[in-house]
Amino acid sequence: LGVDAALVIVPYYNRPTPKGCFLHYREVSKVGLPLIPYHHPGRTGVLLSSTVLHDICSLKGVIALKESSGNLSITKSLSSEISILSGDDALIISSIELGAKGAISVMANLVPQEWKEMIAQAKKHNIEEAMRIYKKREALCQAIFLETNPQGVKWALSTMNKCAPFLRLPLVEPEQSTKEAIEEALYAKT
Repeated sequence: LGVDAALVIVPYYNRPTPKGCFLHYREVSKVGLPLIPYHHPGRTGVLLSSTVLHDICSLKGVIALKESSGNLSITKSLSSEISILSGDDALIISSIELGAKGAISVMANLVPQEWKEMIAQAKKHNIEEAMRIYKKREALCQAIFLETNPQGVKWALSTMNKCAPFLRLPLVEPEQSTKEAIEEALYAKT
């Protein structure tokens, strides 16, 4: 089908043990696709330690880790061993300062060139310039996350005529106040 890699979230609902998570990823790795484990405790209810994430990332075929726990110590402790991709737009610059290689970003859907430049500047250690770009779009970054992702980004993209604001239930269009905050931040003079 032309799939380049699989982004696979830590199993949720059952709240598996660290051993169960490792065995899950070991089984998924047998598919043979390049694999990016996605660590997002806020969505899964499962917080894995750096040690367990290291073991998962040592599996054959794992090419990176999408780290969205908000715990920068994980990025710091694993970045010399595996490519870390920040999954939290507000922490991209800090993550890169600690060794992350880039990001899998929500904001990049809205302002791709600006976000690419911000990441490039951070990777060149031009933190002041990276922060200038981030600060210019900080209100938008906050607005699109006022409600459950991807409600905000889909709404923003729909105002740009990039897609319809269609979401599958139980996700719904954002509240009017959120829509207004998104539009104000998206179309603000920067």
